[in-house]
Amino acid sequence: MLGMQKAKFFLTAFLISLFPVVLSHGESLKIIDEMTVPVDETTYSSKKHGRLQISRVHLEGDSAFAATKSGVLAKFSNEESWRRILDCEPYGNNWWEDYETAKKKNVLFGPWSLWRIAGIHELVVFDTYLGSLYSINLQNRNNVTAKLWKSPGEKFSISRVAVYNGLILYSLSSGYHDTILAVSGPDTSDFHMVFECPPTLKRKLDSIWADPYCSPAFNPIDSSIWLAFDYYDYIYIVDFNGKLLDSIALDAFDFRLPQSPLSRMKSQAVFDDWYSKCTPVRSFWYVPSGHFLLQYRSGWEKLEADSIPRHSTLAWTADRRPVDLAVDKSWQLVGVESDGRVIFAEYLVEDNKCKEVILHVTRIEP
Repeated sequence: MLGMQKAKFFLTAFLISLFPVVLSHGESLKIIDEMTVPVDETTYSSKKHGRLQISRVHLEGDSAFAATKSGVLAKFSNEESWRRILDCEPYGNNWWEDYETAKKKNVLFGPWSLWRIAGIHELVVFDTYLGSLYSINLQNRNNVTAKLWKSPGEKFSISRVAVYNGLILYSLSSGYHDTILAVSGPDTSDFHMVFECPPTLKRKLDSIWADPYCSPAFNPIDSSIWLAFDYYDYIYIVDFNGKLLDSIALDAFDFRLPQSPLSRMKSQAVFDDWYSKCTPVRSFWYVPSGHFLLQYRSGWEKLEADSIPRHSTLAWTADRRPVDLAVDKSWQLVGVESDGRVIFAEYLVEDNKCKEVILHVTRIEP
């Protein structure tokens, strides 16, 4: 009898071991609205801009704005169609020449993200190519103009920007110092450095550019700043004095860290090969529902004319617990609003071409 009880115990233990204990919370996305962005054939196939790539969407009443690879799009009411309100300038011979053009003409080269910042009446756009912020005046909708903001400093470049109400977070890169995070209010005169790059994040690779860019997000619950990094599988949590408070592991089978480059030769081919074998972080957001969402590019859908990226998404609660949130790999995270709405872009393909982009407006629910 005792032997049978032992056998049942070991059988039960074995069966339990087959099913891992789930320590994460389960949440779901509820679609509350959808919008369609038609793909302009000229824009999509143009050598000037390449594919219609939406990187950021901002919703404001009946209006909607989108930062894309081909310029800034707007839809000023539910009845109106999307239209391009600001075009992109084609790249010149070098970055410095393009920056001088931007200062003289107030033109965009690579709009990546846009917000409405508390205390500022204009829409604010970050140009990722120039590493600069613009203000956009929308008073005359038939003649929208952009104005290049004064850079808060010269001895660094801004690689990414995040905004929470009136707080602006800057991801920095520089050959002069190791600071990778700075903060300011709407008035950039209070711009100050916050966090220096730890030695564990530094990569000395001869043939590629692999600075530890961070994607910052602000946690209003405990006033901490969360930092997700390209090429690193931990999120750092720091305070406004730059003190490291905690870290969170990116525990996902398809999050691939970069390997050493195959060649020491400094060439675009070497970089492209190296870059194709890792999973860069594409977006990192705090959601006012009390969640953090991180999305990284995990693959591509190959098309004849181009490719559509595929993304994986990880989620946590603001108190650092992982969340089991199912997000389709075809959904690209492009925006979070102050009321908790989360916006995803889905590129619909027909006859091996991108036909249209569906914007899914969602909320995270238990």
